[in-house]
Amino acid sequence: MTDELWWAEGFQKMFGYAPDEIEPSAESWYSRLHPDDRERVITAVRAAIDGGETFWSDEYRFLRKDGAYAEIYDRGYVIHDANRRPVRMVGS
Repeated sequence: MTDELWWAEGFQKMFGYAPDEIEPSAESWYSRLHPDDRERVITAVRAAIDGGETFWSDEYRFLRKDGAYAEIYDRGYVIHDANRRPVRMVGS
């Protein structure tokens, strides 16, 4: 897996970001997690990927362009190759 991230148009509208304001990397997502939630959420995502899980979900606060935090319920599905190596996480 790489840290490349694809932001859907709905995300951009919901959180107020223009396409050129959000980098296509996991770091751009991590950096917008509320500081009190960041370590817990990143640890849980990594545990799901590294532990061979197929599903992850969590609730956290995410920074909107206007500076306010939105309450998020997020979920992701880890896609594995034929050798059970994680290749992608798809979420919303």
